[in-house]
Amino acid sequence: GGRKGGAGRKSEDVLVMVPGYGSVGAFFLHSAAELSKKGYRVYCIDWLGTGGSARPSYNCKPGSDAEAFFVDALERWRASMGVQHMTILGHSLGAVLATSYATRFPGRVKRAVLASPPTPRDFTHNLKQHPRMHAFVNRVWDMGLTPMSLLRLLGPLGPALTRRSVHRRFTRGGVKPPADTEQMAAVLWHSYGLKRSGEMMLSGVLGPGAEPRVPFRGRLLEGPKVPYAFVYGGGRDWMDVKRGEALVEEMKANGMHAVCTTVPYAGHQLFLDEPYASVESVSLALQALPASELLARQESLRSIGGGSSSKGDGEVSLAVSDDVQLEGVSGASAAHGE
Repeated sequence: GGRKGGAGRKSEDVLVMVPGYGSVGAFFLHSAAELSKKGYRVYCIDWLGTGGSARPSYNCKPGSDAEAFFVDALERWRASMGVQHMTILGHSLGAVLATSYATRFPGRVKRAVLASPPTPRDFTHNLKQHPRMHAFVNRVWDMGLTPMSLLRLLGPLGPALTRRSVHRRFTRGGVKPPADTEQMAAVLWHSYGLKRSGEMMLSGVLGPGAEPRVPFRGRLLEGPKVPYAFVYGGGRDWMDVKRGEALVEEMKANGMHAVCTTVPYAGHQLFLDEPYASVESVSLALQALPASELLARQESLRSIGGGSSSKGDGEVSLAVSDDVQLEGVSGASAAHGE
């Protein structure tokens, strides 16, 4: 299980890694272990309703209400661990939620790393040129059908397909698969096979074409000036790095600290494709960013969320190293719970 910090470590050294859709914190395994060697205490989080986290009922309206289901749970976890502030790293859809967290709780975030965030090309715009097709796609999307639903329907084939997928992902880039690959595949399959909950984030947080329902650009440009690093795969990342670069330039013009970099040869799953190169790219990006000026307000915030409450149900206790913990979050006190 998680601990409240290592001897001699400061809360400034905490790095919280949050996964994208259909993933779990364990998928950061290699990169998290390497990042811990650079002085971070790393926590890899399973979003509420996924992985080893609690499974409250999901009854959220798409958009900010859906985001709050996940972000509020992350804030409860932070308070329970006594973490005063952190660097947060989110991948893909997790980057959208990490941004949501940073804009809602800016005094808690030192820097934010957005790894391959949704920067869709022209799918949504092109779709709107065909009103009937646009309406049909929106209707199907809003039904909340998920890949996990299909896996559950496959019955005994589900675990085998999950194992194959995990093994393939962890052997990309010539990386030797970890000894606990089978355990990680089991965690992923059981996550898919349990009560439907957090998997609904796909249609709740994103619209068709991977367009965030809460406008991503506006949130970054108009929100609190937290320093941001954008990191994309330099190979076949289907997220558009050029849009990320353009957004970073807008943020700089708006007086914000922001950088954009790529991981050579990596695709969208950069932490699986090139885990060690990803660590170097993230480290260099973080070194280029100052700590958030909003942390100066931290003392006045310390009375909020104390840090004395107990940890939640369903944590994943698979520890990668002394300074890497895989964590679940609790549904306790969830406004959207049962």
